Amino acid sequence: MAKVRGEPVAVFVVWEKVISSDWSPPISRVLARIPDSRVTQFWDPDRVLSHHLGESDDRKTIVWDWVAVYPKGIKWGGGQPAYSGRPVVRVASEFQNAVNKELSRR
Repeated sequence: MAKVRGEPVAVFVVWEKVISSDWSPPISRVLARIPDSRVTQFWDPDRVLSHHLGESDDRKTIVWDWVAVYPKGIKWGGGQPAYSGRPVVRVASEFQNAVNKELSRR
């Protein structure tokens, strides 16, 4: 996301236990994939976030490999994202456009 370097944004990455290789928190090499200092990374082994976002008993409803852009000032549980999409690899340019759009509103 080079276009937002230096911009006042906060990024949260939540790693969840979804597949069999996700048996422990991500190691330093994995965390290093997202080197930006504005990023805070979390480990959610019980998929609490996924359940909050709509996961049910059906494995197909697990929310992972997902990105969202929220407007400035929004509080947890206080609204819908301005953009959301998945899987990350397929929506990277749309996600970048959504970030830039929200930054231009400031």
